Amino acid sequence: MHQVGCHHSTLASRLSLHVHLSIDTGRAAKWAEQARLPTLGDLPANTGPFVDVVVSAPSRDAFTPRSKEIKMMLENKTAAIYGGGGAIGGAVARAFADAGARVYLAGRSRAGLEKVANDIGDAAGVAEVDALDERAVAEHADAVAADAGGIDIALNAVSSLFQGTTPFVELAVDEFMHPIDTFLRTNLITAKAVARHMTARGSGTILTLSTAASTFARIGNLGFGTTCAAIEAMTQRLALELGPNGVRAVCLRPTAIEDAPANGSYTGEQFAPLAAAGGLTVEQMLAQWGQNQTLLGRLPTLAQVADTAVFLASDRAAAITGAVVDLTCGNALRTNAGALVGLLY
Repeated sequence: MHQVGCHHSTLASRLSLHVHLSIDTGRAAKWAEQARLPTLGDLPANTGPFVDVVVSAPSRDAFTPRSKEIKMMLENKTAAIYGGGGAIGGAVARAFADAGARVYLAGRSRAGLEKVANDIGDAAGVAEVDALDERAVAEHADAVAADAGGIDIALNAVSSLFQGTTPFVELAVDEFMHPIDTFLRTNLITAKAVARHMTARGSGTILTLSTAASTFARIGNLGFGTTCAAIEAMTQRLALELGPNGVRAVCLRPTAIEDAPANGSYTGEQFAPLAAAGGLTVEQMLAQWGQNQTLLGRLPTLAQVADTAVFLASDRAAAITGAVVDLTCGNALRTNAGALVGLLY
């Protein structure tokens, strides 16, 4: 594993904020001396009764939304991210580290994990773990807890291709069960592994991922839609079981993520047949998806999902558990007449 340490962001640029103060000349000399500024006697004769004071302040341009609002929200916390080399897992891992957390990345592809770890630096640890192997995950959670002194946050961002276009009457049982046996099973395994350590300490946050397929049905999406609904239901019940021990469980529910395919997500391959059927590229299909199936006319981004995960994992969200946090930009449908109809649930 990589040596783990704290990760800090830096702010480089500054601006000058000019403040005009109206003061009498007697107080000006004393004030200027304390501030190490020239007295009014040092100024040109035509200088008026206003003193131009230069105050250094961080530049608005120097902050990204994450570094300004979220920086150090997870200071001194330890996070285990399963599927940490993927698009969502990697984005959340970088955001967690930027917020001050120590991040332990786990997954089956060392190349993907190493890439994310290199972006993060000393605040990341890497381990090859099959998140469908209950024993391997338990051993990994034990190792993380032993190395870091505990586990404060866990996210399962494991992904896998699945059959998403076959109508029910043509769907094989194994095809239907595949997303259940993959997504639901791995979430159960990782939650169980980290919950033992969290309950022992009396605190912790388990984050899961669902999608809008849990409530937004279409032909060919039976297995995955059922899986997403099950993950949300499981998360709510985990909150019930673990709440008395101080552990929170929250599910994040994005829809298709705008920039995920460009960042190596399996969804690029997953969406390719759907896009091709409409004579579109994946990028064109996602653009239309945002325009025609969301209230905001756009899809969420990886950064937006990651920043939400940081907040939910932080103490600022200490009152949130058993919730499904909607990140779909507002599920909607555009009618043939062009009207946008929101889906309320």
